Order: sequence, then structure tokens, then C-alpha cells
Amino acid sequence: MATQKLNAIQLRLTAVSLLRDLKSIYTYKQLSQLLGFPESLLCRYVSGTTVPSESNSQIIIEKLSNPEVIASVVHELISIESDGYVDTSKIYLYPQLLELSLNVLLTNKRCSADSYDKVITVVQNGVPLAALVAHITKKPLVIVKKRKESVTQEYYEEPIRESDGSISFLYLRKDLVQKGDRFLFVDDLIRTGRTLSSVRKLVERAGGVINGALVLISVDESFSSLQGLKVCKLL
Repeated sequence: MATQKLNAIQLRLTAVSLLRDLKSIYTYKQLSQLLGFPESLLCRYVSGTTVPSESNSQIIIEKLSNPEVIASVVHELISIESDGYVDTSKIYLYPQLLELSLNVLLTNKRCSADSYDKVITVVQNGVPLAALVAHITKKPLVIVKKRKESVTQEYYEEPIRESDGSISFLYLRKDLVQKGDRFLFVDDLIRTGRTLSSVRKLVERAGGVINGALVLISVDESFSSLQGLKVCKLL
């Protein structure tokens, strides 16, 4: 009984937190159209005057958990600059929405938790996202670096061609990967798939395998077929 009450309270608080995040993005009129609740009621929920009931909280979370709905929300937080740079920075201002987005992606059978043992990403942009995925799935996180951080450690290394044509290297510590390890690659954005390809080679050299990839945004669909991987994405 105590556990049920605690879960109900957590559900209601989560709904309020999500609504407050959404109010920073949408007007009450837009929220009403999105969720199907009167503007006046949503205003009371956001202000804290009224706490949504357990059933209404469930409705709010279920509607936001619709892949198309949460994708439209995330789309509002993405901007593309004149030079082609895709800015995902604002997503991290809304951790509750971000966690919900990841939970939606993780329900996709392509990213089923039983298909991988560890989460892997590359510094820097992918780290916050991968850390949250590792926390949600309770899987270990491995971070591929762009430089050797210690002369006492052994590394696998792989060259990668940067967008400006220069060649740099990715480094994976040998003690962090075991033969037979299965990985889920996580990043906020995939444009060409070059990073994913290099990380895949590193993992395979260590005797592991990347079974899938989870990204918020894929700019070019071509990488998916080229890599032959199962990819979960919002946009």
C-alpha cells in the first residue's frame, strides 16, 4: 500500500514537472491543444494551485510518451544555424522532458535493453545523453576519448576524418571492453556516421560488437544502411 501511494505521488509530481518544462516552450493555448486539457486547469497545475489527479497525470504522461508528440516537442528545442550547425543545447535545459524522450526511444525494440550490455559514446556532446541512458537502463557507460589521458593505460585507437578534412584519432581504453561485450552507441546527433563507424571499428577490434544506436537527431538517413545497425531516433 505504501509503495502504491509513493508511486502515485511520484507520477503526479512527474506530470507537474513536465508541464512546467512545457510551459517554457508553449503557451497555455498550445498546451491545451497538445494535451486536451482546459487552459485554466493547466494554469493551476503549473502554478501549483492544483495538483493533477493520478488519472490526469497518467493521461498527460501517456500523451507526451507518444513518439510523434515528444518528437514535436524536441523539435521546438532544436535550432539550425546559417552555417549548418545543429544546436541541441536547449534540450539539456529540460531534464524531465529529455528523460521522457529517452524512455520513449528505449521502448523501441531496436534499442531493447536485452540486446546490449554496455552504453558507449564519444566525448563531448554525447556524454550527457549517454550518461542518462546508462542511468535509466542501469548499464555501464564507456566513453571514447579524443586523446590519450594516461601513459600508463593501453588504448585501441582509430583514425577519423573530421568535417574540415583533417585526420584525428579516437581512443578506447583496453581495460573497459571485454571480448563479447555488446554495446548501444548513444549520441545527440548523427550527420555522416563517421564517428559511429570509427567507434564500431574500435569495439570490434576489442572483440565486442555494437548492436544498435540511439540518437535524438539523424541529419542523413544514409548512414543507417551503410552501417547496417538498428537505429532509434526521434527526429
